[in-house]
Amino acid sequence: LPDGTDLLMDGERIHLTPGEHALLARLVAAEGKPVRRETLHAEVFGGKGDPGIVNVYMHYLRRKLERNGRRVICVMRGQGYILRTEEVTP
Repeated sequence: LPDGTDLLMDGERIHLTPGEHALLARLVAAEGKPVRRETLHAEVFGGKGDPGIVNVYMHYLRRKLERNGRRVICVMRGQGYILRTEEVTP
């Protein structure tokens, strides 16, 4: 992975680490469909280590993207995480 990347939200540049960027990219690739935590662990983190790493990185990503009451990443119970793509401009 590269050193990370920046994205623009409401005119503010937000720096993402490689793990955050990979997680966001996978959610974007889902095109508005939910992605299961197990899938994220396998595809983003190679299925290595504790599956809880998905929760940790999701927390980091949400903390950066979800400001001022904005919900960018939603959880669909029993289905996984879903990205509200209209909220993010790479």
